[in-house]
Amino acid sequence: MNNHFNRFGEGEAVEFPSAGYARVDDVEISRSGRTARVSFDVVDADFIDRNHSKARGGRDYRVDSTPDFDRMPLFHLQVVFSTTNLRRVRDNRCGDLTCELCYPYSCRNYSILVEFLRKSRSDRYGDSSQGGDTDPSRWFKIVKSSNSVGRLATAYSGLFSKPEKVRVHLQLAAQQQQMLSEIFTLPGVRQKQFEPADLALFANVECDHVVVFDVGQGSASASISSNAHAAKVGGTPEIYFDAGAGVYANQNTRPPGLSLEAGGAKAVFLSHWDTDHWAGAMLARPGADSLLTKTWYAPDQVVGPRHVAFAKNIEANGGRLVLLSPPSSAVQEVPLAGGRVLRWAQGTGRDRNDSGLVAAVECSIPVEQSIILPGDCDYRFFKHLQAKAPIGLLVPHHGARLRSASIDVPIPHPQAKNSKLVYSFGPNNKHGKARVRHPTAEAIELHSAWDHGGWRARPGFGAAGRNVHGTSEHSAVARGDVCIDWQR
Repeated sequence: MNNHFNRFGEGEAVEFPSAGYARVDDVEISRSGRTARVSFDVVDADFIDRNHSKARGGRDYRVDSTPDFDRMPLFHLQVVFSTTNLRRVRDNRCGDLTCELCYPYSCRNYSILVEFLRKSRSDRYGDSSQGGDTDPSRWFKIVKSSNSVGRLATAYSGLFSKPEKVRVHLQLAAQQQQMLSEIFTLPGVRQKQFEPADLALFANVECDHVVVFDVGQGSASASISSNAHAAKVGGTPEIYFDAGAGVYANQNTRPPGLSLEAGGAKAVFLSHWDTDHWAGAMLARPGADSLLTKTWYAPDQVVGPRHVAFAKNIEANGGRLVLLSPPSSAVQEVPLAGGRVLRWAQGTGRDRNDSGLVAAVECSIPVEQSIILPGDCDYRFFKHLQAKAPIGLLVPHHGARLRSASIDVPIPHPQAKNSKLVYSFGPNNKHGKARVRHPTAEAIELHSAWDHGGWRARPGFGAAGRNVHGTSEHSAVARGDVCIDWQR
């Protein structure tokens, strides 16, 4: 197992390398729209270059030598940019290479940063015509500065490690694009839909409840068999819908001793490849009772080195990875035990969140009802799922600001007295220089059809309303799993 995932070696400090190859992992815009926190998925450039040299074997180069993913030095890097200065770059009014944004970038790299401005405009104004999302396939070279020159950044050598402050330069890895893309492509079986073997795996899945687990700032839920209140009380997880946990800057939001029970679970249905939706699988030591030994269903997305290393870890532990890429707007129905049905689709958006897999568990007795699990996908991008009226809804993206309108949000089941809107988040979570905290006021307002009680004034603080539940809250230690029961 790669040391980046090793919870039990978290005390080992690995210094950020002199240079790394990286893909953008996430872009998060502050509430004011003035700053953008850009996260990079980084691999030690020297490690890759040395492997590249071995693979060349002369003048005829082919990427036919797979690097050792267990020994590969991996890092998570966060850099904060000012979108105010990005506008100056876009308008060609900044010629001073010592300004906060430009130095030490050269003019030919301005286009890299303008992508982040387009992302900020798209998030702030809902202007998808502006280009919106950054190109996830582009590779950068991040060079560590030996002095005070360069942009200040925060680096993590592991999911559970302490942060390191570094200064870096950013440039395009122009010559390495093809090589890196070939090395860092997700392994696994690629399918357009569930095949007969997959349908057979789900045929005996019971779903007496759905439990949203308290994993800190992350997301993990599961269909539960038996009449247990929650898995750790005595029920059995059948299918996990995400298996995340709080990591990196939000690792302190995890409850002490957290471990996701694998046991008799048949599969993990991964909504998308953001780390806080799969990192919980690394909280237990690898072995027979590990989620890494299960079948994982995930979208076929462009990812970075850490994600590919994690996928390799599934294969190394005897698990199976199925990468799903259904036709646009297609919906698949998968029969479960007891007359219930799993319906799933892929979001129609362009970025990792909004092109993720969305699931709804449905039943028709005594009334038509559903429990909707959207991952981080915005509502406007999975309207084609057409789920039945919900008695349970997990809020996308932990209560972050979304681009949907209130008309896009499913309303509580009209015949259910105990419909639950669930926010999965960690206490006092933070995101970027502006310290954005989930759930946001914008998310509360968007879901106004659900009774938020005191959360309308102070999102995430104290008790919420009758319909609303959180896996945590900010002002005290009130936290725990949330069980969603069927209307009976």
